[in-house]
Amino acid sequence: MDTGTITIEIKRETAILLLWIASGVVFAGATFLAFYDPVNHWKVVNATGIACGVFLVPLLMYMLRPPVSFRARIIGAFMSFVILGATAGSWAMMKSMTSWQREMLLSIRTTIGRGVIASEAPDSLMKVLQYHHDLSHPPERSIAASFRRCFPDAIPGYNFHRSYGPADSLQVLVESIEDTLITVVAVDAVARGVDPKFTTATGHVGGIQMRYTLTARGLDYVYEN
Repeated sequence: MDTGTITIEIKRETAILLLWIASGVVFAGATFLAFYDPVNHWKVVNATGIACGVFLVPLLMYMLRPPVSFRARIIGAFMSFVILGATAGSWAMMKSMTSWQREMLLSIRTTIGRGVIASEAPDSLMKVLQYHHDLSHPPERSIAASFRRCFPDAIPGYNFHRSYGPADSLQVLVESIEDTLITVVAVDAVARGVDPKFTTATGHVGGIQMRYTLTARGLDYVYEN
């Protein structure tokens, strides 16, 4: 085989290899777009990874075709199998670790959310109760009157909680105001409650919710999720 023929063959193989690479990029990109999910990132990552793995099989078959020797083909196929297997194993471990970290962070966020609700939500209501039983001023006719005295702007839907910033998802809402009964609902829409299908007072699904009931005799509460 003369030099000119070798040069032509190299150019031909280079062009074919570039075509394979371009096809792989298009195939992987199309898979990414087809399975794109802004919420579940692992869905699109797994789909794209599988697509790349499937694409590599015919590419390796092409790369290891004759005139590559039988021994070289066996070694190449074995090494490719080992590399793909190791990649798949690492991929699975990374996904498992990511899922574990996500669950751990959600658990921590839930614990923090419950703690914040338990420590902050009763404060406003205890302020009302203290005022209602304070003998240093003329007594109010009802717990509702004391409540309105402490919070003149409060109506059903009023949020006691002053947000710390955009990431603060806690709301402490007045649900009802009656002469003998004040009902307040505390909701954290980001933290995860016990029932993932529970709909909170704010319309969010799966969040934490506590209900507080204030009377002249004291403050009661119940975890609703």
